[in-house]
Amino acid sequence: MNFIHMKRLTFNVSLFLFNIYILFLNINFSFSSTIDESIFEKILQDNDNLKWKIVKKTGNQTIYNMEIKDSKIPVVKVVVIDSVSINGMVQSIINIKEHTRFLKSSYLTKSILLSKYFDDNILKYEVYQYLNIPFIKNRFYVAYCNLRQDTNSVRVNWRLSNNKEKYIDFIDDSRNDIFIENGFGYWEIEHLSSSFSKITYVIHMDPGGWVPNFIVNLSSNYTIPETVIKMIEEGKRLDKLD
Repeated sequence: MNFIHMKRLTFNVSLFLFNIYILFLNINFSFSSTIDESIFEKILQDNDNLKWKIVKKTGNQTIYNMEIKDSKIPVVKVVVIDSVSINGMVQSIINIKEHTRFLKSSYLTKSILLSKYFDDNILKYEVYQYLNIPFIKNRFYVAYCNLRQDTNSVRVNWRLSNNKEKYIDFIDDSRNDIFIENGFGYWEIEHLSSSFSKITYVIHMDPGGWVPNFIVNLSSNYTIPETVIKMIEEGKRLDKLD
């Protein structure tokens, strides 16, 4: 191979690697934007004007997505009708320390209840959770949760804290990982009959930092719906113990 051919080969290889690098950049996200408060409030209120898109429907489960302004990831809603009681689901949701036992598929490795109290018949509690996610830096967050109970339904609204300094002593072992501070959602359990309930889970969570596209898709289409199923299975287990 002469010198000119060698230069061409070197140039072509360099160009190929550069194109791969550009492609790599284009298929990965770096999340940083915050969401308009009015959008946040509408979603938590489950405004009838919100436009959800059905992504997948299998058996008793339907998965929806909704694109929102200033966010590169969708809001995900999962709706399931199943033979679980409201009480079983509530206990499954609020038994925070048990979540690592049955939510391993959600990469949850630490789940701690920080506080719990009643205020005007609303159960308020704080939760610290740590996620050991493959391929990327681990994440952790603190969620503020409000549980309201009516005659035939229960609603648990949650929102992530953006005050890392408040918990810095508690999360000392996680300082090199990413603190997720933009996220919100809710659980809603509605009584349908003596045997069935309608379970709705809505979540929008900005994971912060660098995240591969396939991880975002995996979370929206598998991990989040799987979390709902595992919560329901735990609720059914608790129903049998009553």
